[in-house]
Amino acid sequence: MDNLNEILSKMTDFLKSEAKTETIIGQQFQIGEFTCVPVMSVGLGFGGGGGEGKGNSQKAGQGEGTGAGGGAGLGMGPVGFLATRGSEIQFLPTRCK
Repeated sequence: MDNLNEILSKMTDFLKSEAKTETIIGQQFQIGEFTCVPVMSVGLGFGGGGGEGKGNSQKAGQGEGTGAGGGAGLGMGPVGFLATRGSEIQFLPTRCK
């Protein structure tokens, strides 16, 4: 089970480093007199598993065993832009409803 804890720790560290504010709020840019800031959505998922063994089942034969596994996923996509001009600010979605 130490391997499983190590795997989960590494996955958590990866997700912490990738899902930060700079990832969700992009770098601003200028279009004419407008300042635009991209806004992203971020989806995170991770899972892990483990196992143990022993046994002398007639179907499985002689046994022992261990096991561990894990996986992580990160998905990002644009949601819209914050557009400012002077003191005006507006959110412009990238998708129509």
